[in-house]
Amino acid sequence: MNSNYSMPMNLGNPDEYTIEQFALKIKELVGSKAPLEYKDAVIDDPKQRRPDITLAKSWLNWIPHVNFLFL
Repeated sequence: MNSNYSMPMNLGNPDEYTIEQFALKIKELVGSKAPLEYKDAVIDDPKQRRPDITLAKSWLNWIPHVNFLFL
């Protein structure tokens, strides 16, 4: 890390996926025929999980290169 920057920096992936998309991909990868089971979200569950990676782009010239749904 550049010694000129000392604050936290988000290195997450700004692509947003639903839990359902993850579950369907896992079912596909393992060949499962089990049905998905849906539950209510918890009260404090965030509605959006899209990190701001502006700092990583500008300070590190970094962007994620993996698209989960195409693994």
